Amino acid sequence: MNFGQNLMEHSVEVAKVSMYMAQAVDANVGVVKRAGILHEIGHLEETSRRRPPHHAGGPTGQALRGEPGCRVLHRPPPPRPPLHVPEAHLLEAAENLALSAPGLHKEGLERYIQHMEFVEKMVLGFKGVRKVYAMKAGRELLVLVDTEAVDDEYTVWLAKDISERLEHEVRFSGQVKVQVVRETRVTDYAT
Repeated sequence: MNFGQNLMEHSVEVAKVSMYMAQAVDANVGVVKRAGILHEIGHLEETSRRRPPHHAGGPTGQALRGEPGCRVLHRPPPPRPPLHVPEAHLLEAAENLALSAPGLHKEGLERYIQHMEFVEKMVLGFKGVRKVYAMKAGRELLVLVDTEAVDDEYTVWLAKDISERLEHEVRFSGQVKVQVVRETRVTDYAT
């Protein structure tokens, strides 16, 4: 498994993250918990060497707990939606977070959210910054600036300053893309 996790640790992490998300949107917590635990079970079967994990894990999950949602990950989109559509989307998002979010594996979801909020607040402290959005599991920052307080030249320096401050003050793996947007929109209507 990637990122220093074994399959069990990864499956438990996916289950935990999907449970938090399911609670937040009032989805079926039990379904995402079980599907999160069982979604990698196909990697463990001796007979699954020639089949993708979702093909081997789906029947196993159904046999063990009657879980129709175990095949929602590691697969091309099905011709018809799975039985638990909202839960399938939550499970897929939890899988993506567990694989790509820096620090999520070791710190847990609450600390990861605190980390993202810290980064957003830090960037809000720069002159002219109006809004900050941490996107793509913290791999990208979208920084919107006040067009009247900031000129085009300053946006170039602002992106560099934010990047340097992130490198010195924030712990992350990989790279973080910093986009600073200064935009003026004008709308008029002809009647």
